[in-house]
Amino acid sequence: MTGVDRNNDTNNDMITVPVHYGAMDRIIANVLHTENQFAAQKLPLITGYLTSIELNREAKKARTHTETVYGNALGGPNANKSVRRVMGTPYRANMDLSIMTSNQEQMMQILEQIMLIFNPYISIQKSDDPIDWTHITYVELIGMNNEENIPMSVDDRAVVWTLNFVFDFWLNFPAQERNARINEIDVQIFDNTIVIDGI
Repeated sequence: MTGVDRNNDTNNDMITVPVHYGAMDRIIANVLHTENQFAAQKLPLITGYLTSIELNREAKKARTHTETVYGNALGGPNANKSVRRVMGTPYRANMDLSIMTSNQEQMMQILEQIMLIFNPYISIQKSDDPIDWTHITYVELIGMNNEENIPMSVDDRAVVWTLNFVFDFWLNFPAQERNARINEIDVQIFDNTIVIDGI
C-alpha cells in the first residue's frame, strides 16, 4: 500500500513489488538498468540469492536402496507398469531474500505479508508424478536481519532487510519402467486320453 490516493477514490493504492534472482547475467542486468549507470533504482525491490548447498545427511539412505511401485499405486496410463526407483541424493540449500524499500512503513507492510505465510515453514508440491517420491518439500524461514546502517551515512537512505530461508531438494536417478501387463500366454495342451480295447 503506497499510502497515496492517486486516483482520488478515497482508497490508498496498492503497488506490485518486483522479485528477481540476484545473480543475473551481465547483458540482462545492463538491459534492465536501461544502459544508464546513473538511473535510479526503483523501490521497493526484492531479490533472492542462493548462498549455499550442503548434503542433507538426515534424509540420506543407503546407496543401494531401491523401491518398486506397481500398477495399482500408479493409476492412470501407468496402471499396467511397474517402476523401480533408486534413492536419490538429498541436499539442503540456503537462500537469502533481500528486501529494499525507501521507507520503514513499506518495509513493515512487506514483512507482515511474508511472516504471515511462513509460520515457520510452508510445504510445496513440485510435481504430480506418482513415481516421484520427492514431490513434496518445504521452505522454512530461519532468520531475519536488519541491514540498515546506523548512524546514517551520506548515501541516500534505503531500508534493507534480509530473510534467510532453508529448503530440501533431491537429485534423482531416472526411474526404470517395465510393462507389467501379460500380453500372451502360451499353453501346451496334450490329450492324455487312453483308449483300451475291450473296456
